[in-house]
Order: sequence, then structure tokens, then C-alpha cells
Amino acid sequence: MLADLDHQAVGPGQAGPRLVDPGVLLGLDRFTAALERSPAVGSAVGLPAVLRLRRELAGSGPDLPDEPTRVERAAAELEQLLLSEPALQGWVDMESLGSTYLTVTSRAGVDGSTATLTEAVEEAWAQAIAVAPDLAQCSYRLVGHGMLEATISAHLVPTLVESFAITFALIFAVFLIVFRSGAARLTAMLPSLFAILVTFLVMRLFDIPLNVATILIATTVLGATENDQIHFFYHFQEARAEGSTERSLAHAIRVAGHAILFATLINASGFLALALSNLPPMRQFGIITSLAFGLAMVADFTALPAALWIIFRQKPEH
Repeated sequence: MLADLDHQAVGPGQAGPRLVDPGVLLGLDRFTAALERSPAVGSAVGLPAVLRLRRELAGSGPDLPDEPTRVERAAAELEQLLLSEPALQGWVDMESLGSTYLTVTSRAGVDGSTATLTEAVEEAWAQAIAVAPDLAQCSYRLVGHGMLEATISAHLVPTLVESFAITFALIFAVFLIVFRSGAARLTAMLPSLFAILVTFLVMRLFDIPLNVATILIATTVLGATENDQIHFFYHFQEARAEGSTERSLAHAIRVAGHAILFATLINASGFLALALSNLPPMRQFGIITSLAFGLAMVADFTALPAALWIIFRQKPEH
């Protein structure tokens, strides 16, 4: 798994040590080496890695020697290279020479989560400081697209649970006030719950993540599809006052069936138009939500009548 989501920004601060200070350079070299030795890290690409490759090509070995004089010589060479090589200047803040960054990738076949990579970076940083104490004056922070996604995801799941619970409670309260029977009204919500559960199963199977768009699927489906169940249940109750469960279900399907079918097709088509979006989260939201509407409609005509029949426990007339 790529960890460009784990770019490292190493910054000693505006008034602190510079990258060309011998102690700091040695610490960064040891930090990069420790990262590359980590079982969780596949590569750590940055200014230290470029310098290590340069030394190896020169035949002096990739590791920066510990002798102070040789470290000072390497630091002086680095300062000259930064002034003369535009390709290296992109890795550092040329105004202060006080910050650089590394791009870290996780090793193939291991857990590439941000937590694993964060732990690997912390361990490598501690090892580097133990060898080069000057590095302790510096600091680092984890930035990048992946870290942003991980942070958003950490907030999305609680938000999903909270919003879904509030929506479910409100709809159930309205059902209870209007129809005055908790068990039967809870049963009337089965199609929506079935559609939502299958939708999340599909997202899991196809590795579709929760993001700022797909997080809205559960509450959107629950709120929109409950209209169908309200119509179905209303006409079921309407006929049940004078007839059996079998006739009540037949009446509900006959009266509300076409409306449920056409309403579902209209809603699904409207959301399916988002499949043309250039933004991947919006495409995922549109496609998955349309699928959920279809699943809810299927459950309206199968699971809901079956559940109502079981609750009222009446044998068929024929």
C-alpha cells in the first residue's frame, strides 16, 4: 500500500538548526536508514536518500561515517550541492535550509495502515536521536493525502453512527405516533434496514471506503425509502380495519405498489446520474445509493409482507 499518505515533514524551526549542520545531517541520514530497515517500510525517499545514493555511486558506501570531520565535509558538500543543483532544491526550504520532507511507502505484503507507519516512523526517529542527539532539536509531523483521509475516516464513523441513530429514532417516533404500534412499525422499517446492510456489504466486498460522500448513504436511504413503507403500511392498516391480513396485504400492494415502483425508479435514476461525476466519491455515492433504493423496493414487496403476515399470525383464506 502506498504511503504517500505518510509524507514526513521534518522541520527544525525557523530559528533552529539547519539541514546542513553536521549533527542534523547525520541524524537525518540515520533516520532514513532506520526507516528503510523497518519491516513496515518499503522505501523512504528524500534528500538523505539522494545523498546516500550519491555516496554509494562514488564507492564510499551509503552510510554517512560517524567521524566529525567527515560529517562536516559532507555537510559542506551538501550546502554547495543545494546551491548548484536545482533538482535537489525541491526537497528543502531554500530560504532557511530549515526543513525537508521524506516520502515513505509501506512494504508490500504488510499492514500499510497509517497507524503501522506512524509507529515505524516514531521508532526510527528515536533510533536516529540516540545516534545523533542534535536531531532532538528538530521535530517532524505526518502530512499528506493519506493522513488526511485517515483523519477524516476517524471522524466519519462516529458521525455515521450518530446521524443514523438520530434518523432511525425520529422516523420510528413518527411511525409510533401515527400508527400506534411499536412492533409492527419496527417491522415496517425492515426494507430500509435490509437495503442499508446489503449496501455496506457491497461496499466492503468492492473495497469502497467511507468518505465525505458515501457516509451519507445510510441516512439518505433510510429517510427516502421510509416514504414507501409509510404508504404501504397506511393502506395495509386502511384495509385491515375491515378485512383479513391476506386481503389487507393485497390491497396495500394493489394501491401502493405502482407508486412505490415509480418512486423508486425516479429516485434511483436521479442518484444514478451522479455516476457521470468526475469526482470518485460522488460517483460511488450515486451508484451505491441507487442500488440501495432498488434493494429496498425488492424488500417492500417480499420481506415486508412476509414480516407483517408473521406478526399478525393469520392463516391464508384459501
